[in-house]
Amino acid sequence: MGFIFGSINSSTSKFQGMNRLLFTLWWKKSIRSVAFSRSLIWSVVVAFFILYIFANLLLIAFGLPFILEENVKSGTPISFLNSKLIYFFLIEFIYRFFIQRMPILEMEHYLHLPIRRSQLINYLLIRSFISPLSLIVLILFLPFSIITIGGWAGVIWLMTIFTMSMVLHAMMLWFKQKFGDAVVGIFGIALLSFASFGAAYYGYYEIGILVAPFFEYATQSFIPALVSLIALAAFYYNALTYYKKNSYIESLSSGRKFQFRNNSLGILSRFGLAGEMANAEWKLIMRHKKSRNYFFISLLFLLYGIMFYDDPAINRGGPVNGFRVFAGIFLTGSFLIQYGQLFLSWNSSFFDFYMNRKYGVKALLEGKFILLSFISFVILLLTVPYIYYGWEILLINIVCLIFNLGITIHIFIYFTLWKPKPMDLTKGALFNYEGVGLAQFLLIIPLMIVPLIVYLPFSILMNAYAGLGALALVGVTGLIFRDTLLNISVNKIQKNKYDIASSFRQEL
Repeated sequence: MGFIFGSINSSTSKFQGMNRLLFTLWWKKSIRSVAFSRSLIWSVVVAFFILYIFANLLLIAFGLPFILEENVKSGTPISFLNSKLIYFFLIEFIYRFFIQRMPILEMEHYLHLPIRRSQLINYLLIRSFISPLSLIVLILFLPFSIITIGGWAGVIWLMTIFTMSMVLHAMMLWFKQKFGDAVVGIFGIALLSFASFGAAYYGYYEIGILVAPFFEYATQSFIPALVSLIALAAFYYNALTYYKKNSYIESLSSGRKFQFRNNSLGILSRFGLAGEMANAEWKLIMRHKKSRNYFFISLLFLLYGIMFYDDPAINRGGPVNGFRVFAGIFLTGSFLIQYGQLFLSWNSSFFDFYMNRKYGVKALLEGKFILLSFISFVILLLTVPYIYYGWEILLINIVCLIFNLGITIHIFIYFTLWKPKPMDLTKGALFNYEGVGLAQFLLIIPLMIVPLIVYLPFSILMNAYAGLGALALVGVTGLIFRDTLLNISVNKIQKNKYDIASSFRQEL
C-alpha cells in the first residue's frame, strides 16, 4: 500500500515539477525577448489602456444595480438582466474570437522535447484560462450579485454566469483553432451577431427570453451551476481531444499553409507590373493571419452604417450633411484606413527585394494603390443596400470614394512613410502594435479634417450639394495627377530607403 501511495506522490510531484518548469520557461521567454525591451513603451501604453477599460467596467458594475432599479418598469431587475445575459455572452463570444490567443502557437516549440503530449496540452489549455478576459464577467456582475440578489442565491447565480463564460473560453479553444483562419469563421461570427442583435433591435424576436429561465433558476437552485460545470468539462474535453489529434508539427503547419491557396485576383494582372504587385499584395493579405484579420475587420466596419444612418439626430441635418459625409469617408475608406495605415510595414520582411530592383519601389507603390482602389470600389458596392435610408447616401458614398482615391490615399501613403516599423504577419491583429508608430495616430487628423475643409465652406456658403461637388472635383483632380502624387512618395522612399531597410531588418 505504501508503495502505491509513494508512486502516486512521485507521479504527482513530477507532474507539478514539469508544469512549474514550463511556466518558468514561458516567463523567461517573455522578459528576455528582444521585443519585450523594444516594445516596453507600447506595453506601458497597452497596460494603461487595459486599466482604463477595467476602470470603466467597475463604474458600470457598481452603477448597474441602481440603474436597473430606477429604469426597469415591468418585472424585476433580476428578471430583466437574466433576459439580456444572452447578448452579453454573444458579445463575449465575438471579442474572444478576435482577442483570445490560442496555445497552439507555443505548442510547436515543445513538441520535439521529451514531454508527454497530454501533459503539455493540458498545461497550455489550463494556462490559457488565466487571462484578463476571464475577469470581465466577475467585475461586471459581482456588485449586482451582492447588492441586488444577495446571499447564497447571489453566489450561485454569479458562479453560473462565470462558469458559462469559461464554457465560451473552452469552446473558443476549439472553434478558433478549427475555423479561426477560415472565411466561414469570420463571417459566421458576423452573421450570428448581426442576426441576433438585428432581430432584437427591430423587434422580430427576443432570444434572451428563451434562456432567461435558466439564469432565473440559478437564483433558486444549484442545478444551473452544476449544468454549467458539466458543459465546461465537456467543451474542455472536446478541445483537449482535438489538440491531441492535431498536435503534430506537420499537421499544425500544413493546415494553415494551404488553406488560402489559389486566391489570386486575375483582373489585377491586366495592369502590367504594378498589377502583378497588386496581385502579390492580395495573396499576402489572404495568406497571413494579421493582414487577413485587418481585411475582415474592415468589412465588419461596414455595419457601422446601420447605427449611423438610423440616428435621428444625424438625419435632422437633411439628406446630405457633414455627418453623412464623414460616414461616407469612413465606410468607403474602411480598408484604406485599416490596411493602409501600415502601408510599407506589411512588406518589411522582404523590402530588400523591392529596393534592389530598378522599378521595384515604384511598382510596389503603384500595386498597393491599385489594390486599395479596387477593394475600396468593391466596398462601395457593398454599401449600396444603404440606399434604403435614401438615394442621397449612394451619391455621398460615390463622391467620398472619389475623394479617398484622389486625395486621402496619398495622404495615408506619405504619412506612413515616416519611420515605418517592422511587423510579424503571422500574429493576430488586435492588441498587437507591431508596425504602429506616431504616424498611425496622427493619420486620424487628415482623415477627419481634410474632407470637411473642402466640404464645409461650399456647404455653408451655397448648399450641401455644392459641398459634394467640391469634394468630387478635388478627388478627380487627385486622380488626374495620380502619377505626380505617387512620385512624391516614391522619391521619399528612395531618399530614405537605407534607413527604412535598416529598420525593417531589426529583430522583432
